[in-house]
Amino acid sequence: MTILLYFFLGASLGSFAGLVLDRFPEKSILWPPSHCSNCQNQLGFKDLVPVLSFIVSACRCRFCKVPINPLYIILEVLYGLLFVFYALKGIFSLTDLTLISFSILLSLFDIKSRSYPMLFWLIAYTTTVMILGFNLLSCIFLTLALLAILFPQSIGSGDLFYLSLLALAYPLSTLLWIIQGASLLGMLHGCIL
Repeated sequence: MTILLYFFLGASLGSFAGLVLDRFPEKSILWPPSHCSNCQNQLGFKDLVPVLSFIVSACRCRFCKVPINPLYIILEVLYGLLFVFYALKGIFSLTDLTLISFSILLSLFDIKSRSYPMLFWLIAYTTTVMILGFNLLSCIFLTLALLAILFPQSIGSGDLFYLSLLALAYPLSTLLWIIQGASLLGMLHGCIL
């Protein structure tokens, strides 16, 4: 029962992440309430239950029958599974869960708009500093990010701001693995597109 609760909590956060990706920064993430982007009908409670409503509706809007973007169900399941892994003690720490959830949102936002939402970074960075404290490695990446704004290079300032956040929680050896993994994913993404 607890695992199901964690999955539902994660899936709800994944659903909200989908809404943020869809609306931010052009529209409010708070208003109007969730609605079909095609027919504009406001969604009811039964349309908003993560994962289940998507399955019950056969992946279509209940009103106009237009297919729903599959990204929503993917995010709901992915975030739900992340929370389940957190619930199974020893797989993820709360810090890991938070940073992975944030990383997924940032990655998809970057793919969608080719930009880095500094507001999200600032919220995550400030919260992480309050919990874990500040360290030298994070300061180095933060300084490099500011220099990248002044002197643009092939690596963007967003990448360095992101690394400054991760440096609060992980040692340099882990960051090097993250950079390698991100590079491989970036190359794969480039080959697919």
